[in-house]
Amino acid sequence: MDMAVSGPHFAAKATPSLNELLYQVTQNVNDPRTGGSVYEAWSNLTGSAPPKVGTLGSGSDFVGFLDHVGISSLDVRFEGDYGVYHSNYDSFHWMETFGDPNFEYHATLARIVGSLLLRLADDRVLPLHPQDYAKALTNYVDSIEAYAEKEFDGLRKAVKKLNKRTRRFERRLGRLQTRLDEYKGVGDDALPSVLVSRVNKANKRLSFFERGFIDPEGIASRPWFKHVVYAPSLWEGYSSQTFPAIAEAVDEKDDQLLNTAVERAIKQIYEAAEKLKMD
Repeated sequence: MDMAVSGPHFAAKATPSLNELLYQVTQNVNDPRTGGSVYEAWSNLTGSAPPKVGTLGSGSDFVGFLDHVGISSLDVRFEGDYGVYHSNYDSFHWMETFGDPNFEYHATLARIVGSLLLRLADDRVLPLHPQDYAKALTNYVDSIEAYAEKEFDGLRKAVKKLNKRTRRFERRLGRLQTRLDEYKGVGDDALPSVLVSRVNKANKRLSFFERGFIDPEGIASRPWFKHVVYAPSLWEGYSSQTFPAIAEAVDEKDDQLLNTAVERAIKQIYEAAEKLKMD
């Protein structure tokens, strides 16, 4: 969370495994302006259901966590006309007069962020959904192929493998959750040891899944950025670029660099799939 409130319109950017959690939480928080849920207002604003979750670029503290070490991240806020940004008029007076006069959206965002944190801390199984990641990657492959004006069969094959692995993994998570539902209202210390072991293994796989996309070599032109799926756009500042190393190789018209970038992306997608492999 960076600029928390500058208006009444909810917006979110996140790694795809967090999308479903965002939807669930915003369905249970009321929007001050509409009286309905934040989810409904957000969906109406984006013109889609579920609402569109953006991709993370740069300009905030999530960059190091996501792009360098591979930790799932999100950025949520309420937006609006914000022409005073970084000017002398960007003040408490502006906020209490124009931005959020009754501080209703500050309170609403606190409820959203608080609910997100409680779910991440208290759910017995981490509320992350790698299947949504695989679906997003399919769209990213379509986009990079269109940008490069060529097909990347190996990349598409790797994403299909990840899609298959995430479907199987989430089916097993569903069975695990059904078993856990038998122990609602019971403390974790009362769970059977075998069940605790299964939960711990599942959570470890979920928490380390994102790190599978980290290429130790990084992007050739800026190796600090190591995520093969996301990086800030090289030329557009705060915006996000998917499959950044591939896109930059296309821009350079360097076939050798392109082949290397594709091979590294394929390797890391398989690595991410391997992190979800169950015993």
